[in-house]
Amino acid sequence: MSGCVDQGRTGWTELRVHGVSGTPPERMLQHAHVELVAGDDNAAFYRRGYDSPLVSADDDRQRVEAYCWGGLTAGAGARALWLLLTPFMLANLAFFALPAQGRTGGRTRAVAEGLVRLFALSVTVSFMLVPVQLAMDLVGWQCVRPAGRDCTAGTTWLGFLAWGWLDAPGRRLAVTALAPLLVVALLWWLGRSTWQRLERATVPGAAPAEASLTPLEDRRMWNGAEPVRKLRAVHLAAALAVVGVFLAAPRDDLAGAVVVVILLAALGLAAVLACRPATSRRARPGPRHDGTSPAIRFDAFTAFALVVGVVVAAAVVLDVFVGPGAMRRAPSLPGLAGAVQGLATAQLAALLVTAVVLIRLNRQAPHEGGVEPVPDRAGQAYEDRPAWRGLAAAALMMVAVALVGELAAGAGIRVADLLGTPTTASVNSSAFLVPGGYFSVAAVTAVLALVLLPAIGVGWWQLSRRAKRFDNDVSEVYEDGGARPERRRQIAKVWARAEIGDVAQRVAGWLLAITAAVLTAGQVMFWLDPGWLLGHARWLVNLGTFLVVGFVLLTLYAGHRAYRDATFRRTVGVLWDVGTFWPRAAHPLAPPCYTERTVPDLMTRIGYLGDRARGGKVLLSCHSQGTVIGAAVIMQLTYDESASVAFLTYGSPLRRLYCRFFPHYFNVGALNRTGAFLLGCAHEDTPRDQRPWRNLHRRSDPIGGPLLVSYPPTVPGAGEPARPVPAGDNGDIDRQLIDPRFDRPDGDTCDPAPCGHSNYFADPAFADAARKVRELRDAHPRDPGGCAHGSGRPDARPLAGNAPPGRR
Repeated sequence: MSGCVDQGRTGWTELRVHGVSGTPPERMLQHAHVELVAGDDNAAFYRRGYDSPLVSADDDRQRVEAYCWGGLTAGAGARALWLLLTPFMLANLAFFALPAQGRTGGRTRAVAEGLVRLFALSVTVSFMLVPVQLAMDLVGWQCVRPAGRDCTAGTTWLGFLAWGWLDAPGRRLAVTALAPLLVVALLWWLGRSTWQRLERATVPGAAPAEASLTPLEDRRMWNGAEPVRKLRAVHLAAALAVVGVFLAAPRDDLAGAVVVVILLAALGLAAVLACRPATSRRARPGPRHDGTSPAIRFDAFTAFALVVGVVVAAAVVLDVFVGPGAMRRAPSLPGLAGAVQGLATAQLAALLVTAVVLIRLNRQAPHEGGVEPVPDRAGQAYEDRPAWRGLAAAALMMVAVALVGELAAGAGIRVADLLGTPTTASVNSSAFLVPGGYFSVAAVTAVLALVLLPAIGVGWWQLSRRAKRFDNDVSEVYEDGGARPERRRQIAKVWARAEIGDVAQRVAGWLLAITAAVLTAGQVMFWLDPGWLLGHARWLVNLGTFLVVGFVLLTLYAGHRAYRDATFRRTVGVLWDVGTFWPRAAHPLAPPCYTERTVPDLMTRIGYLGDRARGGKVLLSCHSQGTVIGAAVIMQLTYDESASVAFLTYGSPLRRLYCRFFPHYFNVGALNRTGAFLLGCAHEDTPRDQRPWRNLHRRSDPIGGPLLVSYPPTVPGAGEPARPVPAGDNGDIDRQLIDPRFDRPDGDTCDPAPCGHSNYFADPAFADAARKVRELRDAHPRDPGGCAHGSGRPDARPLAGNAPPGRR
């Protein structure tokens, strides 16, 4: 490692931010030797190291710096366990997938947000019922029933239940309750450790100057330490209460009834606190919020969780020290089957209510058209609609609860089968009772798996049709497109495969609609005849349970491999990084949000490198998911801070993914305002040809795409270099690159491979675009007196409705 590193901050600093693949700093900086200049092992800034200043490409005029944040989402293989908490992530993601809000509809949106938070709490309760059912019911209660059946004789790992001290059912219940209590402890540890590492870091404070029209402009967005801590206490209290209820429910005395009533009241209070807006309200960062929050803070929420913990401890003591005469005689853990079925019914009702609320919100949401191309340029306005007809939030909620249900059904039925015979009625000594709804869920899983295969076939067929349609497009883009039909068809297939994300969104929408119908049908079937599946289609139930177990094992394997294999992580990491981009606003036990760390890091670094008093300027150069982080950072900067920033994005999923699924936060107006902010204005109609922002994209890129307008690429002429630079600039943000090259390079017998989502640095258009945005930044510095269109808020429809005061 060389020790000669440019430490300057005058002139231009190109600050590169990678995407989902966790690109090493050596690749980002295109240099073999790099050195850390700021940050830590999780997220850090690097610069190139040289043997001597005489050979250094970095100097006082310009330099390149890389920000690597891959350590926030990668690491040890044990972190693959986070994938088991995917339902929590989906429930949290649903909060941000709510439709955009117009001038009216503030109350409707508040209802929708409350429903999502309440539903997120129900997912925590459903999750906790899984270890309760496996450990306390099947092992602690049914394995050695009061009726005398003993399944420990032939099962070595259950031999401890035959110990003399565990003759009493209450003691067995107390001992097996350690398993769900350990799950609660694990959730607490995961939530608190990641909270200390990420949420406790806050963005710098700034005095508000005008109203924010999108939540991403408000610095409260990334100041989540306190609300996450409060919500975590509420969810942990609910998780503890679930365990305590089933510790006390089997008791047939006054003490048990008192504990059950107290804990049920605690669950009700947890539901109220989760829905209460004040619980999740984020404070504006300022003198009292800068820096980090205290690691431990005792308040009403902490006290609530501690009180519930004390009551649960009392339930354990009662079960251990009070004799077996106080316990009810029942074939399965009293109240469990009713709780499982009742919660599933309540969740189904909540989904229906949420869908109705979302339909109302979609009607109230503003309907934006695309922006027009700049004058004298041929282009097409890039328009799209919210994904899945604006019902993405309800769809994500449904998938979250379905995953928990599948986990519960698969694990419950398989463990019962391991110990005896799973059934819904106690017919013999080997029968193990599991909630009847589990058999319906297992059957539904098998049905959906059978539907998945033709759905994949439909998606593949659509891609094949697009490849045929793109054959003409290739002929129009490439001058030699008609010379080699085989090469033309090959490029058409590359372009078609790049639209796999768009096709997958449509196919997933139909699959989700089928899932909703099948889940509803399964629930209705269970209500009408709980034993029909076991009597007529037991094979379907068995197939479903094996599929669920296989899915869980495959998920753990995929997570382990993703954290260790960069190529595989790039494949599966897009969806994961989308889910963990958002703060834990609805579910505090979801996988941690890396943006809580990356946004403050980049804002602080830009403020340091872009100090105008020292002549510093920053070219924020972002790839893939890094473009979403970069856009969020630009929206957070003050006008003074953004006056020294130019923006270059490439392979960006902002419009193709984020605007479709998160229209309240990313939309045409928000992207337009982001460009205007770089000119020191809040007006969306500032001249786009003056904005120091360029977005590069390719038709071969399955993730990235245009943001505002889709312009055609310039046709390469004969004899041009392998990566031709399109002549001139569109005078707008978007710029399409040609990929792959049609002809073989001289001296090569193979056709050039497509770059797709990678290797944007290698295209000469990259350096051309970087030079262009620097020139625009220098040519259009911010006017301290305000922009040409005025410095106030535009007289236009607010993007975020009654948004809180902004920070500009």
